[in-house]
Parts: sequence; structure tokens; C-alpha cells
Amino acid sequence: MKKLISILISIFLLGNVIYYKHNINMCKDMNYAVNRFFTEGIFNKYKLYKIDSKNVYFSNGEISFLKISGISYNSPYREVTYRVLVKKDSKGIWKIERVYEDNAFEK
Repeated sequence: MKKLISILISIFLLGNVIYYKHNINMCKDMNYAVNRFFTEGIFNKYKLYKIDSKNVYFSNGEISFLKISGISYNSPYREVTYRVLVKKDSKGIWKIERVYEDNAFEK
């Protein structure tokens, strides 16, 4: 019984490590990192049901400014627009630094 439990725990830990490494590797693509940030997560207050548009205003390969529009995940399902600052770290992984809610386009 102890052997079975230790095997199950090992498989669980190995699966989590593989999943984490896969996500880190995929976040080297800015598009994937932004989509993942805005459409996943349980406690994400910026979570969107669907991203309708994504516009890059400035990018120099290390820093990017984007404008994201979509339908909010929480009720009332309204159209929201965010301005986002994304930075690439020393390992080449894109991270969301700041998110600003854009109230100028609210209907």
C-alpha cells in the first residue's frame, strides 16, 4: 500500500512539473502569455470570457504595450477594454507587468 501511494504521489508531482515547464516554455510567445493571463485563472479579476481584439501599440522586443478588448467573464457580461504593459524577463518569458482598465470606451 505504501508503495502504491508513493508511486501515485511521484506521478502527480512529475505531471505538475511537466505542466509547469510546458507553460513556461509557451510563455516565450507574447500572444500565448497574454491569452493565458486574460482567459485563465480562478482569482483573476481581469478574466475575460473571450478576447475580441488585441492591438500592439509599441514593442521593442523587451517591452510591449497592448490594448485588449473582450467580454468580461463575470456578470454583467459587458464589453471591457484593458491597456496592458508586458515585459520580457532575462529568460525570454513574457510577463504581464500592469493592467489598466480603459474607461474611455465604456458604453
